[in-house]
Amino acid sequence: MVLGRGRSQHRQQAIRANNAIKENQKLREELRRTETIVSIYTKHRWWMEEQASRSYEMIRFTEYRPSQIHRVVNDRDAIFLGIGSYGSVLQCKIGEKTVAVKIPNNRDSRKPLPSMREFNQEANRRALKMQVAILKKIRHQNLVTLIGACPERQILIYEFLPNGSLKDHLTESGQRRRFTWKRRVRAASSICSALIFLHNTEPYPIVHGNLKTSNILFSKDNVCKLSNFAMSHLLQYTSKPVSFWGGVKGFARMLIGSDTHKTQLDVSALGIIRLQLVTAQEPKDLRKNVLSKLGDIIRFQGKSMEQQHEVLKSIVDPDLKKCQLDDAAEMLFLGLKCSDPNEKHRPDLAADVWPLIEEMKSSASHRQG
Repeated sequence: MVLGRGRSQHRQQAIRANNAIKENQKLREELRRTETIVSIYTKHRWWMEEQASRSYEMIRFTEYRPSQIHRVVNDRDAIFLGIGSYGSVLQCKIGEKTVAVKIPNNRDSRKPLPSMREFNQEANRRALKMQVAILKKIRHQNLVTLIGACPERQILIYEFLPNGSLKDHLTESGQRRRFTWKRRVRAASSICSALIFLHNTEPYPIVHGNLKTSNILFSKDNVCKLSNFAMSHLLQYTSKPVSFWGGVKGFARMLIGSDTHKTQLDVSALGIIRLQLVTAQEPKDLRKNVLSKLGDIIRFQGKSMEQQHEVLKSIVDPDLKKCQLDDAAEMLFLGLKCSDPNEKHRPDLAADVWPLIEEMKSSASHRQG
């Protein structure tokens, strides 16, 4: 009887000790999250103050009339850049500013809007106005700035970033050779910073929803910025009847990431992009291919140094001349964790991912100068 009571007390003590360890881990994780968010918002405040001190025109948002947009997009200097998920993208001039003008699919800025029977245009305009009301307030050094809109024509105007996309840097041989490990890690840090900022906006987080290398652009100073954030929700909304989403209020609920699952979609996409930064490969089956060569971290660490390096050489982009293979392995495993099919196994961006990326950025800067 005494022995049984002693075992029971021992089990209870073990349970209490285990709970205390878990609670301590949670507190430490929350502390790391808080430190990360404070760091990101401090840098954001400095950036906003710097732009304001320069009278930075991109901070101001302007609503344009259809006649103004008509002149801009039909100017002889306007350049067609391509077609994205939202529609055609043109490089245009508004005054002295070079901007990117996005015209929705099946829409000509010179023509009146189609009838209400085609897509319920009044609801679409209201949805666009709602999105613009949210997005025009979002300013971050790693997010492409929305600087204007023409709601009547459902046209959006963004700052123009001339140095191409992350996809260009990873797929075009000349650019890939110049896209050093230091720049790739810096891009990884910028993307992570932007997502943490979006996911921690108040009163609700904002989800990018379509994170991929073609939606990550570079400024003239090679600052990495996310574009098209929250656009996927507008496209879904305008392609279906208003009643499907429960009206415009239903669209608002979809635009903001009011549940963890929505923000986890961005975390998974970020994981694939991390794998691409190391491999310069297309995203299709990339996680499966990397995992088949790399294995899990325990199996990988059980190999000799020579074996580890042989495995990494078969995965890492051959144009990465000055990449430390240990750093590449860390980035790969981080990418695999973020893109884990089970979202419960994915790391927290602020508590787990950001501190590691910042360490890698510091290491890469120290090694490459």
